Amino acid sequence: MKPILILTNVFCLILCFPLFAEDRLWTDRAGKFQVEATLLDFDGKEVKLKKKEDGKIISLDLEKLSLPDQVYVKKTLESLGKSEESKPVEKNSVDTEKEPEPSPKKNSSRTSRKPTIDDDEEDEEDNEDNNDENKPAGKKFDGAFRGKIPATRISNARQIRVDLTKPGWLISPDAAPAALDFPLQPMVFPYRKQDFSTHVKIEGIGFAAESPEKILAALSFSSRGDTFATQVSIGNLKTLEIRSQIFPVRLFPLALSPDGSKALFIQETTEGRDKYKRHLTIADTTQPKFPCIAVFIPFAELKKDRGFDSEVDVEWAEWIDNEHLLVQSRSGRIVLLKTETGVAVWTLNASNTRSVTLSPGKKYILACCRDRSNVHVLLETLSGKPLGQLHSSKDSKAPDSMTRFVFSPDGTKLAAYESGRVHLWDATNGTATESFYVGTISSYHRNLFWINPHYLLISGTLVDTRQQLPIWKYTDTQQEDVVFAGKYWHIKRPESSHSNNFAVLGLPLPHNTMPKLPLLSDSQKYVFRPGILVRLNIDTAIPDYDKVRSYIQNMLRMNGIKVADSGTISLKVTLKAEPAKEIYYGDHFMITRNITGHANFTPHTMGYQLEQDGKILWETNFKTSPPSPINNEDLKNRSLQEVVNEKSKLTSYWYLSVEIPKKIPFDKAGTSSLIPTGRKY
Repeated sequence: MKPILILTNVFCLILCFPLFAEDRLWTDRAGKFQVEATLLDFDGKEVKLKKKEDGKIISLDLEKLSLPDQVYVKKTLESLGKSEESKPVEKNSVDTEKEPEPSPKKNSSRTSRKPTIDDDEEDEEDNEDNNDENKPAGKKFDGAFRGKIPATRISNARQIRVDLTKPGWLISPDAAPAALDFPLQPMVFPYRKQDFSTHVKIEGIGFAAESPEKILAALSFSSRGDTFATQVSIGNLKTLEIRSQIFPVRLFPLALSPDGSKALFIQETTEGRDKYKRHLTIADTTQPKFPCIAVFIPFAELKKDRGFDSEVDVEWAEWIDNEHLLVQSRSGRIVLLKTETGVAVWTLNASNTRSVTLSPGKKYILACCRDRSNVHVLLETLSGKPLGQLHSSKDSKAPDSMTRFVFSPDGTKLAAYESGRVHLWDATNGTATESFYVGTISSYHRNLFWINPHYLLISGTLVDTRQQLPIWKYTDTQQEDVVFAGKYWHIKRPESSHSNNFAVLGLPLPHNTMPKLPLLSDSQKYVFRPGILVRLNIDTAIPDYDKVRSYIQNMLRMNGIKVADSGTISLKVTLKAEPAKEIYYGDHFMITRNITGHANFTPHTMGYQLEQDGKILWETNFKTSPPSPINNEDLKNRSLQEVVNEKSKLTSYWYLSVEIPKKIPFDKAGTSSLIPTGRKY
């Protein structure tokens, strides 16, 4: 057969669609068999390959090949006008050998109600076919799990161009799937520490939208920070059955596909200290040992010669349906790709991962568009069609590119939390409806969830959006917790180093015993509110003193608050000089090489502070930083110190950009843990 060139568009895979008559690496679904060969024919069931090594022809069952290989066969034959039901070809004169099938393996399923990991059985399974499966991951980039699956590098797709003239949109609510229809019990995941491990970490959990009884969980074992293994577990919330497998790499679980047949991970491979790579891997959860069936490096065309690259490394991904993935790089770039072929559908140059939000039914995506000066736009997910841009709140500035949003479960509302303030929008038209202050919620993580159409959970603080109050604080929420199917899924960590299991619990929030708040008046809810008298104390050293004072008085008046010497609440506007320090200007300040030297710099802290009886009700501050960059044009005939002094001059801009809350709620929120103390799993 003569070589036939198959033309593809610019979205084709680098590795999946080579020339028809060229050799390629063929792999089975389990990643245990590889052969370099040329495709000769396909009879609807088996493919005939000519081995590069010795020229022999072998026959392989199509269903046992990896998904990229199956797609390659079907697409190639279709381009030749040859259907999958073609009649078998006559035997070639060259001897044909049947490739031996791998020996059957033990099923690693565990179906006990209180599952445990049997050490002997696990050792036997882990050592089958690959003696190094249970060893720590090496530093070399090994692709998928053990390096058996070739990576799919996605080339550039159609770049979405956002050309919107008017804010707002008009859509129907995209509601979440139905809630769970079966009673929930704690899901206990047992594990056994690896010989090399010094630290055990729960990496996260995920669910399947169309099969809500299925749950994905992952636990990593590490030593000295650069050696990892991960236990991947698939559980059934109805039957409490669990299957587990250990891989010698670090995997971050993202989600199960909607039908639950595939698991999506970010795989992180270390290459020395502070150097690592993050790509996507997909595992087949229908197989006993969850073999990897695909590896995606969606931003490979941007790859640089270094271990860590925010443009290339994957930060986040989500299933849209069983055939599509939405992926984002650490720098914010988004791509929608087809999982079966790896073809990129569209890309968007987004600003930041925190601004990527999917509607509950995955029909729409809200993203901050870098090419449109950080405007938040709504797109149709599968087509990438821009539908409109988000209105800014009437009493607040436009949301920042770092702002994180979340849709309500019924798809009718959008919420965001920023600097102590909750912002709400009508999700059907993108119009701002409310903005209210609930207090600065300080926490290591900043999770934001709608619990139901009325309650928001912000880093463990439950906010009633109807009464605009924080009404409860849960003390043990954590970064890995998620909300799914109307429940808050909390990961219960082991209570001691001797425990060998962790539990996942689906909890109803607010909890049943939480006190119900009546409808309160403003005077009962808010310590600071319209009608209050405020004493104003502004530091006279503030630049543009008169302008700042006029701005503050006008803002308070618009909020219904009067300025008077008899006020019980004091508003202090301050400017404080911090200790001076010597700084060094060098290449790390992005200046030209011949401009280096030392200069003195005095930081200043600018602040707003509301006080009552010595108690701080609300405050915000900003600390100035050394000016940079400095270049030849800045210096001219002046010294470095003179330029630093000029660029360090204070302005009134910050004071004129701060918003004083109209209302500040009383701090009356109750406090409790999610799980009653003493309860063990």
